[in-house]
Amino acid sequence: RERDVAVLVDHLCEPRWQAALFAHCLAEARRGGATALACLALPRSTQRVLRALGFVRRPGPRLVVSTDQEAALLGRPENWFVTEGDGDIDHGPRQ
Repeated sequence: RERDVAVLVDHLCEPRWQAALFAHCLAEARRGGATALACLALPRSTQRVLRALGFVRRPGPRLVVSTDQEAALLGRPENWFVTEGDGDIDHGPRQ
């Protein structure tokens, strides 16, 4: 969470479970005190489901790493476990 916005970075489920997954994420965000939930992973298959739950597309940069501590942790390739499911696996880690 960053301030009052919870952030869903990525998700993995069968398409038939997407509505339930996102509804659960919304409930958890509200329970945690968030007033908004931002979803960073937006494949075409999820857009209709998200719109039905009240999500709207907003322009602008998306912040994934928000503190120096997270940046240091994520900036070290040995901390990553990359699978074929990652959309940018063909780019490899930046050195």
